[in-house]
Amino acid sequence: MSSVDIYFGLLKEERMIAIRLDEIKKEKKAICKKIWKECIHDWEKCSDYDDLCKYRCKKCTLYNNDYFYT
Repeated sequence: MSSVDIYFGLLKEERMIAIRLDEIKKEKKAICKKIWKECIHDWEKCSDYDDLCKYRCKKCTLYNNDYFYT
């Protein structure tokens, strides 16, 4: 097997991994949206500096910012 064949094989594998990673990110986003709606949040302060992530739920660990999950 030549190095060119190995290289093209790695490129193909990289594309497959990128596709799978994109699918996983979409699944994660859908799960976070569902958790955001279903959780009875109990907020705790977790950052003094970042207004977008100032509070996090103790139960589901999502941030108190519906922009991320809607």
